[in-house]
Amino acid sequence: MIRIRYRILGLGGKKMAKKATGRPKKTKTKFYGDKALPFELEREAITLRAELKNGVLEYFRSCDGKEQVHRVAIKDSGIRVHPVEPLHVPKMLTHYLMIQFETPILVEPGHSMEVFVTFPVEIAVLVTHPSTDEVLDVFSVARTKYALYGEPHDGVICRHWSSPVTAEPPQSNIIQQGTMSLTLKNETARWMKITKSIFNGYGMKLYFNDTDIAMKAVMRIIGKNLAETDFLTEPAESDMQLSTELFAVKKMSMQSRKYVMEGEL
Repeated sequence: MIRIRYRILGLGGKKMAKKATGRPKKTKTKFYGDKALPFELEREAITLRAELKNGVLEYFRSCDGKEQVHRVAIKDSGIRVHPVEPLHVPKMLTHYLMIQFETPILVEPGHSMEVFVTFPVEIAVLVTHPSTDEVLDVFSVARTKYALYGEPHDGVICRHWSSPVTAEPPQSNIIQQGTMSLTLKNETARWMKITKSIFNGYGMKLYFNDTDIAMKAVMRIIGKNLAETDFLTEPAESDMQLSTELFAVKKMSMQSRKYVMEGEL
């Protein structure tokens, strides 16, 4: 829950407004989105605060007892807080995400089905400018773990996440995780048991509103040990907006947005 305080500088009459001191006032600002300076946000173990002093942006972040302070000279820039791909903290070791299903899914031959799983999110704070954006801070309160998909000599390192599988969108905490609508398409003539999905982070499309973060993805099951995953560019709800793609902001080369799983499904 965001706790909000107000400092009243003066009301009516000829009373002189008291000089504001200390922290910038908190406003009724939603957690994600563009921020008007100054602002202060609190959500569980997170505190974000920023204000402008003589052309210098002072930004402070506290998360789980760890603090970051940044100072940036700005003139025509703003601040944006967005959920982003869960592949940048503590540093980018991979651009693949593995979602391990807590319960395996059995898909009948030639059948398609939609299920819902969760995925971790990271939080990015950006300095926005008409010409380009710059990453100021990226952090996460979600657990970070990695796993190998494939064999040691030719496998890939993945950010690992374990998720329940549900028929309806689960409730989620928007500072820790989002919900993925995953369509499983069994294009084979056999029953297939699916235990995990591997996704290429370069193709991730996160959408968010005040209460949810969501993605849509497809997993085409082509053979016994062969599947292809991809993301859809469409929001789960009409009031959702597309989040910043941090890979694009960092100007990283994106050769492919899909991933082909060649191994255990």
